[in-house]
Amino acid sequence: MTTEVLKNPFEIKPPEELSAELIQKLFVKEYTEYNALIGNYHTFIFGSRGSGKSMHFRFLEPKCQIIDYGGIKEFFESESPFIGVYINCNKGDFTKTDFSNLISSKETNVTQVKKMLTHYFVMDIADCTLKTYIEQLDVLLDESKEEKVFEKVINWLGGELGGKKTLNELRKVIYGEKKKIDNSFNEYQQNYGLPENRIVSKSSRLADVSLDENSFLHTLFNSLRDEIINKNIPYYLLFDEANELLDFQKEITNTLISQRKHSLASIKVSCQPLSYKIFTDLKDRHIQETHDYYFVDLDSLYTTDKFSYYNRLKQIAEKRLDIAGFKVKNISELIPENPEDLKKKKESEAFTAKEYDKLPENKKPISKTNYIRKYSMARFFQLFLKKTSYSYTGFDNLVHFSSGIIRSFLQPCFLMIEKHRESNPSIDIKEIKFLSYEVQRNIIEKYSSALIEAEIIRPMRLEPQGSEKRKILVGLNNLIESLCIAFKMRLNDKKSREPRIISFSVKESVRDDNLQKILDYSIQKAFFHPKWYRAKSGNEILECFILNRRLCPRFQLDLSSFQGRFEISQDLLLVAINDLNEFKKLFVKEKLNEEIIQLELFDF
Repeated sequence: MTTEVLKNPFEIKPPEELSAELIQKLFVKEYTEYNALIGNYHTFIFGSRGSGKSMHFRFLEPKCQIIDYGGIKEFFESESPFIGVYINCNKGDFTKTDFSNLISSKETNVTQVKKMLTHYFVMDIADCTLKTYIEQLDVLLDESKEEKVFEKVINWLGGELGGKKTLNELRKVIYGEKKKIDNSFNEYQQNYGLPENRIVSKSSRLADVSLDENSFLHTLFNSLRDEIINKNIPYYLLFDEANELLDFQKEITNTLISQRKHSLASIKVSCQPLSYKIFTDLKDRHIQETHDYYFVDLDSLYTTDKFSYYNRLKQIAEKRLDIAGFKVKNISELIPENPEDLKKKKESEAFTAKEYDKLPENKKPISKTNYIRKYSMARFFQLFLKKTSYSYTGFDNLVHFSSGIIRSFLQPCFLMIEKHRESNPSIDIKEIKFLSYEVQRNIIEKYSSALIEAEIIRPMRLEPQGSEKRKILVGLNNLIESLCIAFKMRLNDKKSREPRIISFSVKESVRDDNLQKILDYSIQKAFFHPKWYRAKSGNEILECFILNRRLCPRFQLDLSSFQGRFEISQDLLLVAINDLNEFKKLFVKEKLNEEIIQLELFDF
């Protein structure tokens, strides 16, 4: 599998399809949130699609940890060993529409349905746990140990002890428990409307989500580690893509968290931003950050070489080149920046230095270096591109372009390699010395536009006229177009105090429902990254929305850095959503500027 995956070093495959050996080789522990995840406490991991959530979780599984430590003994005798159980929530068992319909139906006994769905959910956890032991801790298994585990769990379920007593057979029993739930629901739906219509559980005993002694999960977890591991090592239940869970299933997960049984099970939940809005458990108790769980954000705003994201991508890229056997070891050599652009940037820096020298003494900023850093790229766009457009080539630009999302770096690299091979079919891929500027530019332009095409235009065409989803997509498209026009006009304004603005905030904290839906959707789909800041009044904490820099080439914006933000009223944003041309007119006439407060937010 290693050879197949690395025919192109930047090929992306779902982490669940990769071998443990390859994951261990590819994973970069430095400059990541790995250390935050291995603590024995409940954790929510938020990150956009492609930010590395699944890769983090797969690396926490036993096989990867065993390889990383150099052996199973070394890992289990380390300072903080754990048993990582990967639970993929983006599969049919967790996303069944039938489950959702049954919970919301007024015709069913909802209490009974929820008990049965909880049992089903717990059986899924059990199945993933047994699968982990069978496939990743198999060297520890023997028939006598497996038999003891089998008997304890079957006794709890009230089943029969005949036949083979192995973990594989126990998995079959667990599957049978899930099948019983499915059969009960199917029979109910087939008999709907008849006098005998009711949901009847076929299981001898239904498991709840408790981790207390004598509960199903406690019995399963304890018997496995007592009989097979012979150590009180905690389980890390890794719920990946939990945004796909039904709301009721999220309440089940929150119940696991609220029990705070860290020594038995530490819950790690990964999801996309704003997609996990249920923070109550089955008893309607709220779980709270720091008290019940910690929070980790995988998305990165900061992409210069001073920050960890840059160094993480450099290590990821160069590991992949090494594993694939490339002769080029330095990613900056493989993806060089166009020398013509570099030359113009140098000229712009010299121009900006002279501009600083000409300023009156009472108007000169204290630092000439900061002035050049702040304005030279703006002058580059304003004065030095002339009739040409910026090519956005080079490794550094590609890091900025990815906007803190690892997949948005790897995928363009993959496409560049493939494009290069189309033009040079006879070349050995390992012999590629560098990717041409034309290839880089071509892929970057296409990949920049593809975000809007894939996430807005195509879905919009599939939605019927007048549907709520279509209105959100149309509104978001107009919002992005309007704001990017404003960002571009500000970048071209030589008199602007902060020309490189690609972020905005909304003055009002209580917002129009339609606007809020569009803003939430923009974050879920990573068109904007959220950042919290203190309002000018000092009394409120408000949101700032930072443009995904993958869109910068599409609108010829500077992606290398940014300062400040627009603070805009929701009335003006509603104009942007409903009438792009009217928004542009307001900005051109400078009526918009009367309502915009420009505030410094960051400068890096």
